Amino acid sequence: MHRELGNRRDPGLGRSRSVTAVVAFAVVFTGALGIGCRKGGDSASSNSGAPASLVEQRREAMKKLADEASQAPCVPADPKKQANGAIRESLITLLAYPQQAGLYLEPQLLGRARLELYQAEDKDVYFYLPPSESDEEKLARAICRLALNKSRVEVAKEKDGKFEFANYSFLRTMEKAVFLRVPLDNLRVDSDAPLRFPFERATYAPTAEEIHFYMRNESVYGGRLEAASDSPSYGQPTVYNYGAVVAKAGESSLQRFVNDLTADIAASDPEVREKKIQRLVDLISREIAPNPEEAPLSIVKRASESLITGQADYRNRAVLLGSLLEQIQEDYVLIYAKDYLAVAVRQGRFPAKEENQIKWEDAVWQLVDATAPGFRIGQDAAKKRPSGAKYVQRPRLNSVIVNLATGRSLSFN
Repeated sequence: MHRELGNRRDPGLGRSRSVTAVVAFAVVFTGALGIGCRKGGDSASSNSGAPASLVEQRREAMKKLADEASQAPCVPADPKKQANGAIRESLITLLAYPQQAGLYLEPQLLGRARLELYQAEDKDVYFYLPPSESDEEKLARAICRLALNKSRVEVAKEKDGKFEFANYSFLRTMEKAVFLRVPLDNLRVDSDAPLRFPFERATYAPTAEEIHFYMRNESVYGGRLEAASDSPSYGQPTVYNYGAVVAKAGESSLQRFVNDLTADIAASDPEVREKKIQRLVDLISREIAPNPEEAPLSIVKRASESLITGQADYRNRAVLLGSLLEQIQEDYVLIYAKDYLAVAVRQGRFPAKEENQIKWEDAVWQLVDATAPGFRIGQDAAKKRPSGAKYVQRPRLNSVIVNLATGRSLSFN
């Protein structure tokens, strides 16, 4: 069977890509599972965002890093340093979802080539190159970056404005001048590839294997996805379990990142706990850009994906903050309300701003507004008050969401 594929415009990042038969086992909550799918926009994040200076500085740094990585000379692949087939598949699957992968992972992995299609049944991956990379020398460099064995790379022949393969054809466009087919088992993924996503105080640097573990959901708490709401004022019959995508304590890529991020905070400081927590909040509120498209598109990100893309709506900010807090072994809770998800931490030495306090388990918790740039715990007012909070959850207690008023656990579907 021969299929002719045009170009599908991705509404999130404005990139052209045809993606069919993608392995979907790894992208939890997107598509079929649809966690967080609600009508309307993301009012919480669309009205807030990180300061343009830090966000723009990071974007410029990432663009420069990605350009340098994509244009670097190609050193022949070392077969002894190649990721296994499962890791290859996880990375290609992630790249097939631009909202999760962002703009800067692909050039670090692929050089100048871009993913067009992953055909899971045949285990074939199709790439394209722009006209600027279509001459003989640059094509050879691109193939070197993509494949272990260049003899197993098929370069499509063009006929009547189409690039023909045995089972597929692709339309030529102004952006796409060369198409390549690489069998998945011939795809080059160096196990020691330096993946880097810099922030002001630290660089997130996951390995290919660590991304794979996220894609397999081995690095997150997991659990059942939907609980039945017992409060009419919650506004919908289902409470989605966002704690399921929070990263576990000791996840290695986040642990290194958090250690670097907080390295200058002395262990002897009497407020070491509070300063570390505030440092994590600062990262999210000041350097992660808002993305109001994530809620209507049912995009739920793992912590790694929010750091890789550098953007997140309020739900994904809460997941990211919870994941970072896990790495410093901090006790925290997720707070649920209608169209709202946030983190609360124990009062401790934080200033006691009563309007942001929540009382639960005979303890006082301070609400954290990770959508407000530069939010100071216990000093600044959260945009939404805890009076509307309905449910509380510790993600490490798998699939337990509790009604704040009654203390009863919700029933999962």
